This record gives sequence, structure tokens and C-alpha cells, in this order.
Amino acid sequence: MPSVVQASADDATASLSITNFQRRTAVFVFIVVASINALLLWSFHDRYWYPVDEGIYAHLAERLVTGEVLHVDIVDFHPGYGDFLNAAAFRVFGIDLVSLRYPLIAGALLQSLFVFALIQRRSLLLAACAAVASIALGVIHFLNPTPHWYALFGTCCLLYWMHAAPRVDWIRLMGAGFIVGTIALFHQLLGVLVGAGVVVVALQEQSGEARGRDRLVGQLVLASILVGLVIYLMRSPAIEFSGVLLFGCWPLALLLAGVRKLRTANADACRVVLLLASGALLSSVPLLLYCAAHGSWRETLINTVFAAMSLGVRSTDAQPWYGVLALVGLFQALTPSTLVEFVNGVFWAVLPLLAAINGVLILTAAPDRNGGMNALPILSAFYAVSSLYLQDAIYLFFSAGLSLAAILWWLSARPRKAQILGAGAATVLSTVAVVFHAGQPATRSNNELLRGVNVLSGRLAAPLHRASLRLDAVQQSSYAALVNVIETNVAPGTPIFAVPNDATLYFLSQRPNPFRFYNTGLSIQNTNELNAVLDRLRTEPPRLVTFRPADQYNTWSSRALMEYVREHYDRIDVVGGVEVYLLKKPEL
Repeated sequence: MPSVVQASADDATASLSITNFQRRTAVFVFIVVASINALLLWSFHDRYWYPVDEGIYAHLAERLVTGEVLHVDIVDFHPGYGDFLNAAAFRVFGIDLVSLRYPLIAGALLQSLFVFALIQRRSLLLAACAAVASIALGVIHFLNPTPHWYALFGTCCLLYWMHAAPRVDWIRLMGAGFIVGTIALFHQLLGVLVGAGVVVVALQEQSGEARGRDRLVGQLVLASILVGLVIYLMRSPAIEFSGVLLFGCWPLALLLAGVRKLRTANADACRVVLLLASGALLSSVPLLLYCAAHGSWRETLINTVFAAMSLGVRSTDAQPWYGVLALVGLFQALTPSTLVEFVNGVFWAVLPLLAAINGVLILTAAPDRNGGMNALPILSAFYAVSSLYLQDAIYLFFSAGLSLAAILWWLSARPRKAQILGAGAATVLSTVAVVFHAGQPATRSNNELLRGVNVLSGRLAAPLHRASLRLDAVQQSSYAALVNVIETNVAPGTPIFAVPNDATLYFLSQRPNPFRFYNTGLSIQNTNELNAVLDRLRTEPPRLVTFRPADQYNTWSSRALMEYVREHYDRIDVVGGVEVYLLKKPEL
């Protein structure tokens, strides 16, 4: 008997020792991953800009800081949580473009840690690779305070909440609804897509033995989401076969399967919808209070619902090319002239396929009543649909990291060899992304992008006032010269007008915008609105007007405005393709 007792004690000690070793290993790997991601984020946080886009967020945030009212004095097509966050960053860190990067990289770092936590109990190796890939294939390619990145952070936060919160507790669904609502108040489309994925997961978790009419409520909810997604895809300007095949069809297939197989009782389905909706409503309380304080209900509704919905059907100059990108990347990988071309060919052949691979794995997986564990791949499938809004490399990076994390989650249940192979593939993708593509300007040609060409000159340009960024001379473009022309000809505090879309000039030159809007192509939709702008130009003419003829937002309205400008202004310069007009002196 004593020997048995001794053996049991030894086994318990060995088990405790293994547990402690695993815990220490996990903590060590966590610290290494967090350090790598922090280093990547800090290294790139001020080495890139997309000025036309970035200037919009800075312009809106600065106007909020000065006391103007969102949606009344300023037009934005997002509800406003992103604008409020950017304004807070200006108040805390100073009015400079780099200030908007600090909350951005903080959110990205937390996002990567959520990804690590989601997978680390299944496979520490794959968790580390997924966490690093979420940065390597993410924000460092488009360091811009766009709501997309905050929506991605919110989605990863949501996934961790659904993983960690007790499933039987009502607070889990209400908390999920709160996070979904917050995402929507940063970016409406992503909030709707992520919310659709949450509904699928939540209804699947409540699935029981209901049949016939007893499951009708859940089926109607999923069918409604299915119809809405089909309508969105049909109205999307970037819709085409390869995009639907790679990104759009997988959530559609999930919804169709859900309508057919769902066994959730009507009462449980109503409870799911009610709790999610309650949480979403709670997340909107700050915006509702803001609207009540400023009387901006009507303007907020018009800008963020009706006007925003119309944006999705407007055509752009971007061509559908995800499918072509994968094929050209494969061809380059099969016929490379250098090793660099080979690895970049593999990279571009694989990256557009990640969402489809995840979709196939979801649909071919064995049915699992423990549906909450599938939240990561399901939400990833819905989130990836956002990449179809505009088919280019930037929109691909918006969803690639989450899609890869979902694939690695699937591999974490496979044999050790499959896990090692997945970790190796993720490491290669992350390495190629960082070495050949992170920090490169968006002006690279498709050929340079495919081959991973470094177009930077290696010479840092002098930082612009209010843009304390370490920009290469290639990246800074002509903004320094444009700002100099404006400052030379326009006194401080005197308005200028940028046609059709160049809010960066308002911000960098510190000259006010005389209008509520920042983009003529999006905000002037009829002759009444055009006449109102023309009346303002006649009665309170801005001292200087800039016009970018090659801008994609030039429409009939900007052409009509420029007819008036050319009649009443003198063209004094052309800088980097931007025409500069100065108000004519009044005749005596």
C-alpha cells in the first residue's frame, strides 16, 4: 500500500511539473509574440501614408476639436465613433497625423493578443504564427486611421468575448451585441457583416430538436440575412465571378445550410435576437446622447444611413482582379526569373485564396453541436466579404490576417505534421509580407506589386508641419510644394476649396474648408445641392481653389464647379498634377 501511495504522489508531482512547464512555455511564447508585434508596429507606424484618405480623418477630427458638430457642421458617412476617437487622439497627443497612429497601433497589438488567446490552448505554435500574421498581413500595409482597422480589432475582441464568456449566461449575448453595435458605429457595413456571423453562431449554439414550425423564427432570421447579403453582393460595384467564388459564396452557403438544418426553438431564437439587439442598442447610447445634445438626429440619419447606402452602388476606377491576381501569382511562381519573384508569386497566389480555403473547411467540417467553438472561422467568412467593396491589395489585407487565423484554427485540431506545415506556410506569408510589401507606397504598379519591388529611394524627406512622419522622398509626393503655394497666396484663417477631394490640404495648410463636406463627388448629388455651393462661391468666395483632374471622384458636379472657377479665378500653378487657382482681383 505505501508503494502505491508513493507512486500516486510521484504521478501528481510529475503532472503538476508538466502543467507548470506548459504554463511557463505559454507565457514565454506570449511575451515573444507580443514583443515581435510591438516591434513591427513601432517600426512601421510612421513610415507610410495615404494622404488623400488620411487627410479626411484628420480634417474631420480637427473640426470636432474646434467645436463643430458632426453631421451638422461636418459631413461624414460613418456614424462617428472613429471621428470621436481621432479627435480624442488629437487632444491627447497633439494635432499631427502621427497622433492618429497611436490608438491604431495599440488596437492592432491588442487584436493580435486576442488572436493568440483564441488558439493557444489548441496549439501554441499555431497561436504564435496566427498572432504575428495578424500584424504582418494587416495594419502595417495601410497605416491609416480608417474604421476598417478598428472594426477588425472589435471583431477579434468579440471573438475572445464569445470564447471566454460562459455560454449559458445572458450577458454573453448582450455583450456580443454591444461589441457588434460598436463595430457598426465605426463602420456600418462591417458591423452588419460581423453581426450576421454572430447571429449564425448564436443560433447554432442554441440548436436543439425543434422541427417544422417550431423552428420557423430562426429560419426566417437566417433567410432575411441571406436575402440582404445577396442584394448587397448584386449592388456591389466590384462584383464579378472570381470575387463571389473567393469571398462571397461561403457565407451564402453557410446561411443556406443554416436555414435547412437549424433546430433552434422559436423561443430560443427570439431570445438570441432580443439580447443581441439590446446590446447593440446599448452601444449606441453615447451617439444618441450626442445627437440629443446637438439636435443632430436628422442629419446623422441622412448621412450615415441614406447617403452611406448610396455609396455602395457608385462605380470606381478599380478593376475586379482578385481571381486574376491569384492566377498571375501562380504563373509567376511557376516561371520565376529570381527567388524573389518565386516567393512573391506564391504569396499573391495564396493570399486571395485564404477566405475560400476557410470557407471550404467550414462547409466540409463534421457537424458540431458545440458551435461556439466555430465562431472564429464563421465570423472570418462573413468579415472577408468586405474585401469585395473595392478589389485591390489594401482591401485584401483588411481580411487576410483573420482568414489565415481561421485556417490555423482548423489546423490546430489536425495531426502534428499538418500543424507544422501550416505554421511554416504562415511564417513564409508573414515574412514575404513584411520584407517586400510593408511600408511600400500605394502608388506601386501591379507589376511592381507582384514582383515585390522596393520602390523607395532610401532618402527621408523633411517632415511636413503637422505630419511628423518618416516618409521616403518617393512617398511625400507634392504636398510640401502645394502647401507652400497655399501659404504664399492665402492668409491664415482664409478659406480655400479643394476639388473634388483633397482634405489633406486643409489640414496641412491650416486653411479652413468653407463647406460642410470634404468630397464634391460624394456630397453634391443634384442640381439643388450644386446651386447651393455655387451661391456660396459667389457670395463668400474662397481665396484659392485646387483641382485634381485625374481624381476618381470627379463627376458632373466637379466639372460644373470648375467651369465657374475658371471664369472667376486665374490658374497660377500646376503642382504634381494639381491645378491651383487664385481668385481674380475685382474690377474697378
